[in-house]
Amino acid sequence: MDEDEARIARPLRYLPAYRWALAAAIREGHPLAGEVEGGQLDVSVLASSELSHRIVAAPPGHASRVLLEQQQTPSRRFAVSTTSPEPAALVALGSASDRVPIIPTDSEVEWHSKWPVLTSRGFTGREEPKVLGGAFAVYWREHAQPSGLIEPLRKFAEQVAIAASHLDPGTESWGASPLSEPGPPAEAWSTLAKIRTATPRN
Repeated sequence: MDEDEARIARPLRYLPAYRWALAAAIREGHPLAGEVEGGQLDVSVLASSELSHRIVAAPPGHASRVLLEQQQTPSRRFAVSTTSPEPAALVALGSASDRVPIIPTDSEVEWHSKWPVLTSRGFTGREEPKVLGGAFAVYWREHAQPSGLIEPLRKFAEQVAIAASHLDPGTESWGASPLSEPGPPAEAWSTLAKIRTATPRN
């Protein structure tokens, strides 16, 4: 994006803030531990007849549940036995059993580095594994704003995005781009990368 384009007020702009992924909060010594490779677990494993009834997850309509259900096919189904909107409750259900809590990485729980993130090789099972997750962004409107307010809006959005990105669970725990990002990401991600590089982390 050149300088002339940057000066143009757009109806809507955005900067990515942070990413999240689905994770399996399994206890230490869980039977699934042997399926984990490089901190990742293929979501297809959860559809096995031995494991599907042990899944505990958020209720229907929650982003993490929707994303999990999107990985279903006629031959790959996930049977969720118990639901709770509270990630901590899901983790507790799995802490002393073979249940498989599925929670997002930005959950407010005591995080364990050995919890694998879920990946998918697509419906054919032949694609490169991709982390199942999403991203949040800071959006702001510039259309019909007073000209003197546009630059302060941009600076404020940048600071919010920087603060959020420093708490990005993806940066520390899984580091790969998720399947879904907030719109065409290339320009915004590169912009924020430059901002983060120039801003020291506290």
